[in-house]
Amino acid sequence: MSRREYNIVQGCGGGTPAPFCDYQIVNGQFIDTISNVVYKDSNSISYTQDGYVYRPSAGTVYFFVSVNGAGCYFYPNDNYRWSTAAPNPPTNGVSPEWYGEGIRLVATLYCNTLVGDSRANGSAIISCLSHNNANYVGFNVSMKDDISSFYINEYTTFSYPNVIFGPFTIVQNAESPMTIQIDMSETQYRIKLFEYGRTEPIGDSGVRTSSFGTTSKRYSPLMTSNWGQEVSSRPRVYVKGFKYYLESVLSDFMS
Repeated sequence: MSRREYNIVQGCGGGTPAPFCDYQIVNGQFIDTISNVVYKDSNSISYTQDGYVYRPSAGTVYFFVSVNGAGCYFYPNDNYRWSTAAPNPPTNGVSPEWYGEGIRLVATLYCNTLVGDSRANGSAIISCLSHNNANYVGFNVSMKDDISSFYINEYTTFSYPNVIFGPFTIVQNAESPMTIQIDMSETQYRIKLFEYGRTEPIGDSGVRTSSFGTTSKRYSPLMTSNWGQEVSSRPRVYVKGFKYYLESVLSDFMS
């Protein structure tokens, strides 16, 4: 298996579904290989010699989707505020509603930074909420106590998850990154965690309802780590690449 073949996407029905957005490192740039949009953030990402990107300071790598020739924030749905503003796609982001169907994110990454943060339930690996404001709600995937111990967490309040799935034991490192798959629709989501080279998930949230409180609550865009938590240090997550798929090309969406 080549290093470009690490992502395992389920539900192919004998074929390989085509993503509509596919960020990889090509010729020293983190780029969407479909639209040729180069990953660009106000705070620059850094590159490792073994083919990963990360943020050395804030810790957050955004899972941008390419829209109109630029990287755009992605949110699980438009049921809540996007950060501090009302959803206004594509000006301040997009969600499944903007595409008119469900969306799957498949991200391949690893993390070796243990952070004892009670609000994030350990080290936040992927999240759609921050933990520095009482209005944030949503979900995250966290690593706690050991770099092979993972949780899927759901939040109706920013300070501690109200639903926890796990722990799930997944061996992950630079040679064997894990894959996180998130299916999102207007009303539901499902998260699966895969160990390198495995076609069956080790962790699975099952289908969950995206019901986190009143419409005054807020999401952050999908990212590694988060904007704020109880402790000052945040985990450093190394991203190999990520892809977005439309529900219509998948035979196992939410299944």
